[in-house]
Amino acid sequence: VIFETEGNFDFTYAIDCGMKATPIYGEVDVEKVDEETGEIFLVKEQRIIDYVGDFIYFDTKTLCAQYGDNDYSSGKKTKNKRKEAVLEDIAYAINDLLDMQANGDIQQPICFIWDSIGSIGSYKSLASKVGNNMFDAGAISAAFNNILNSRIPMSRKVSEPYFNTFVCVNKIWNDSMNSAMGLPSIELKGGKTFF
Repeated sequence: VIFETEGNFDFTYAIDCGMKATPIYGEVDVEKVDEETGEIFLVKEQRIIDYVGDFIYFDTKTLCAQYGDNDYSSGKKTKNKRKEAVLEDIAYAINDLLDMQANGDIQQPICFIWDSIGSIGSYKSLASKVGNNMFDAGAISAAFNNILNSRIPMSRKVSEPYFNTFVCVNKIWNDSMNSAMGLPSIELKGGKTFF
């Protein structure tokens, strides 16, 4: 399961690294320019429009489409979908998929990959319209506590049928103001929950 929230996932590179994915081709409108007149016109071309394989792919658009009606402050559904994904959507998706595995609807181990923590904010940051690293750190801790401390580790018991994994990339920033002797220190965006 790929959570791609940075907007730079490259299927060609992933396939070169061993991921099994098949491109799906379809007609798309492509703008062309007439060299002589400068006129812009549309031409239909065959291009890759998607990929299929033994994976589930979430980007911010698909996260919004599936979970954008979740109000994480009240725990209820809303009538209007959000236009931006939030980090709680990822935790919700992981819990959904782990529940499907526990119910027997998914009968294989799951590897969750998130690139990257800190690339999207929390529901509270989105609602505040200004963003706040403290809001995000608290939300990451609350949303992922059970996943990181129970659900993924418990799948590794010998008695469990599937061994699940969670791999993630964490955005960082340099903090030169709060370090000893003025040397910069690396801080994790969104707090130290995943540290």
